[in-house]
Amino acid sequence: MANCPRCDARNSNSALTCVRCGHKLDLYSMSSSLPPPEIGASFYEPERPDRLNNPNPPPETRTTTPQTSRPETYPESPPKRTSDARPRTPRPGPGPATIPPPSGLDGREPAPIPGDRPRDLVEPSMGPRKGVEAPNDAGQERLTRRVTGNYAGVDVTALRRKRFVLQIFGDDERWHRFETFGDQIKVGRGERVENFPALRSMAVRHLRLVSVKSKIMVQDLGSLNGVFRKISQPQPLTQGTRFRIGQYLIQFQVAGTVPEAVPSCKDGEQLSCLDPEAPAFLVFIRADGQPGLRYPLTKTETVLGQERDGEGTSIDIHLPAEWTSGRHARVVRGNGRYVLENLSRTIGTFVQIQGEVQIEIRDEILAGGVRFRVDLEKD
Repeated sequence: MANCPRCDARNSNSALTCVRCGHKLDLYSMSSSLPPPEIGASFYEPERPDRLNNPNPPPETRTTTPQTSRPETYPESPPKRTSDARPRTPRPGPGPATIPPPSGLDGREPAPIPGDRPRDLVEPSMGPRKGVEAPNDAGQERLTRRVTGNYAGVDVTALRRKRFVLQIFGDDERWHRFETFGDQIKVGRGERVENFPALRSMAVRHLRLVSVKSKIMVQDLGSLNGVFRKISQPQPLTQGTRFRIGQYLIQFQVAGTVPEAVPSCKDGEQLSCLDPEAPAFLVFIRADGQPGLRYPLTKTETVLGQERDGEGTSIDIHLPAEWTSGRHARVVRGNGRYVLENLSRTIGTFVQIQGEVQIEIRDEILAGGVRFRVDLEKD
């Protein structure tokens, strides 16, 4: 073991650089028993103030720290080269004036090296580490977050997967819990027909509900009665659109071409009358799936509902069955288009969906004669 000539730190004899200040070491600067280097050898020593005037001062001894009792000597500076010697390229590195003198020569501690940690923060067993800063409060807080996972400002409960509740509307006119699901659920007749007889109007695999990024998608699985959605805004009607009012299934149809009139008698007499134009119709579907009564839409506004005694409401198409309001729905014509509007606050009007459709929380859907809705599961 020997001391560094710059900062007086203890180093191994085989060390190439000082463990404290990073100064380059060699055997001649750390041992007094070796002779001075030969002429032309590479040797570097910081310049001292007392050697500025005398380029070749005599060898000098100094007393080391209490860790060792052996005196150390600094070898002489290499003599100047003669004119016939080949000039050498100067070694790169900081100039002698920028490096402080070693400890013990002037009685002062060596100046701190940029990038070194303070001595009071260095563990005795590890020694100083160059370029590492002492941890501050912010760094300690980041370390704590990385270890414990406690990130400030993040609501961990919002990261949980949402759970939904599928509710069914019973005969007591109340909503009941039917099933709970997370990603998706398939709904069908199942084994609950005894508790809900209306489930007989559903297929075994009737519809599917899928949760995609907090959105709920409903899809018809090819059932006979189909899947309908309760409307809250006016719904445009196109060719073949079906909707339900209570127990009635109605289909919207656009009028076709009318054949030309032909003489009714052989002598050329023609029937004198006019056929009122009906650009569209409402066709009621019978229980066997075939078209039934057909109502022409000749007015600007056609109201569907149930005529009741004592009520002076004007109804264009009378629907006497149960689950029908007085003024239940209406079809409005404007600019060559037809729009369906719901007028019932309690029962509602349902339009059949095609393919996969997005619904919102608490939107009602109708599968056969059963009403469902989706709600968030409460903790």
